[in-house]
Amino acid sequence: MNIGLVGCGNISDVYFQNCARFEDLKIVACADLDQGRAKARAEQYRVPRWCSTSDLLSAKDVDAVLNLTRPASHFEIAEKALEAAPTRGIAHQTS
Repeated sequence: MNIGLVGCGNISDVYFQNCARFEDLKIVACADLDQGRAKARAEQYRVPRWCSTSDLLSAKDVDAVLNLTRPASHFEIAEKALEAAPTRGIAHQTS
């Protein structure tokens, strides 16, 4: 399953590391409001591309979106992800 990760803050390290443990999961893109942070995570974890959130949500090769944004942004990101691809899976971190 190809994963698009939105939100490359501190918590994202755990998700990048854990996804790498599973053969069937591959993070194919990552995005963050801070493009420099998205680029740094992509380079650190060998993610093929970093991009804007809107580009990630419209990407045809993303099967599921891992939403690691602040809780106040979860609904907005989920809504946009489903509008772009209604059958796409969405997950977010829980506190």
